[in-house]
Amino acid sequence: MTLILAGDVGRLNTLRLVDTEARPPLQRSFEKNYRSADYENSGLLAMVRQFLQDAAMPPNLSASLHNPAVAKKACFALPCPIINNTANLTYKLRWPQIAAEQLAQAFRFNQIGLINDFEAVGFGVITLEESDLHTLQQGNPGKGSPQERNQIAIIGAGSGLGEAFVIKDAIKKPDGVATPIVCASEGGHADYAPYSQYEIDLWTFLQKDTDSLHVDMEMVISGKGILQIYRFLRDVRQLSESPDMAKIVKTWEEEAKLGVKSLDPAAEIAKAALFKRDPLCEKSMQIFLKAYGAEAGNFALKLKPYGGLYVAGSIAPRILPLFKGVDFLDAFNQKGKVGKNLLPDIPVRVVLNPQVGLKGAEYYAVNVLN
Repeated sequence: MTLILAGDVGRLNTLRLVDTEARPPLQRSFEKNYRSADYENSGLLAMVRQFLQDAAMPPNLSASLHNPAVAKKACFALPCPIINNTANLTYKLRWPQIAAEQLAQAFRFNQIGLINDFEAVGFGVITLEESDLHTLQQGNPGKGSPQERNQIAIIGAGSGLGEAFVIKDAIKKPDGVATPIVCASEGGHADYAPYSQYEIDLWTFLQKDTDSLHVDMEMVISGKGILQIYRFLRDVRQLSESPDMAKIVKTWEEEAKLGVKSLDPAAEIAKAALFKRDPLCEKSMQIFLKAYGAEAGNFALKLKPYGGLYVAGSIAPRILPLFKGVDFLDAFNQKGKVGKNLLPDIPVRVVLNPQVGLKGAEYYAVNVLN
């Protein structure tokens, strides 16, 4: 038995031990979820220790925590930039900073990788099956050059906004197997570019609300962005708020002051829009989808990813019928003369598999770590 340990770290942390010698390859061995809040003082080191203890308990794996052969390789996808093999999780999860060397020494990993969570999504996308995807736009990838057909763009909104770029068959190994290059970015923090009077007014609202000259894409295209759009329409444009939504938002605001999180107002806004039961919520999601599609189109113009643009993140699969409407794709394709001739040929797909980041961490541990 040769095991690798893969982890996707965020609000809900999923760790998985995989037996790479099992048939078929990458057969799951043991998997468990952990709450971030339970590890605020101890962080990733304590969570991995707990996971390996849980994995060693019958009837899971017979391996012992003290056996250095428990896992030869490990890869963790983390929601922060990775600098010098070190992850600073203090501002995202309130966890202590962690270095790859600390984990290797603590658990005797021969090799370990710390990668950005959206870099993991990039590696995960190339492992997906057709059943893991929904196609919004078929495109015509044959119009691209061989290099362009080898390029993939990934954008994904959830608690934040991630963007990454993949060259699928970039590195040829001696055995003839090709592995990708994944370039993660912090593109979600680039400037938000409004293109209608509604969005210009939204930009002004966000600038005043955050007391910052910099209004970035993540302030609009994310879960918190959905709530900000809703507040803008309610407070500035003075659209009528329903009693049900008013109660939800007020409860969330009161709980936020106490550090309690029992409600997700963005999810409730999206749900109300999905079932067409609240005009304010419907308008909020229309603005959200247009901004999302516009930024996806901007990203595609910069990269020419005839291998496809993939919409990842937790929001899109939950409200897929809204993405099938005109707002997202119209904003994606409306980019002047050049965009009109180029963007309709780029395939656009929504990632449905919620474990794409974990699959990417697995892939990295098996195929990238030497």
